[in-house]
Amino acid sequence: MTGPEIHVANAARQAGRRLLPRLRECPGVPWGNMQAHSIVVTRDRALRERLRAPHQQQDMVLEAPALLTFCSDFHRMRRWLALSDAEDGLDDGIRAIYRERETAGWARYVADPGLRARVEAAGVRNLAQIYTTVEYTRARHAEFSVNLLGCLRAQGFLPEG
Repeated sequence: MTGPEIHVANAARQAGRRLLPRLRECPGVPWGNMQAHSIVVTRDRALRERLRAPHQQQDMVLEAPALLTFCSDFHRMRRWLALSDAEDGLDDGIRAIYRERETAGWARYVADPGLRARVEAAGVRNLAQIYTTVEYTRARHAEFSVNLLGCLRAQGFLPEG
């Protein structure tokens, strides 16, 4: 490494030393600070070489002193409760958190004549059903995915095919 490369590598290590502890402090859901995510730190060169292919062969996977992989897991708390033979009372907490959003979102949909007609035609009864049945259906997600992949290929981020 040359002088500037050494400086960049040292700065990256220093940033990592400051960043990782802060990431661990990020607040979780309000149930005992159980995080809905994990951050996997891979420093081992051989493991990063194996992880390079799923990262589109990006050189930075090998050049960085560590690779951070962020993983979401929204069912972790429920699995932990089940394994611990503990009561799962999360539904009440989730309902309380989303009650205001549900009320405001539903009011917005039924106040607009066009949206109200779509809601009534679909026969949905709440905001979650609007999102999954009317707005963000599986077909729309699939269409979005196809369009996004096409855009990434057209810009050279993904191989053709």
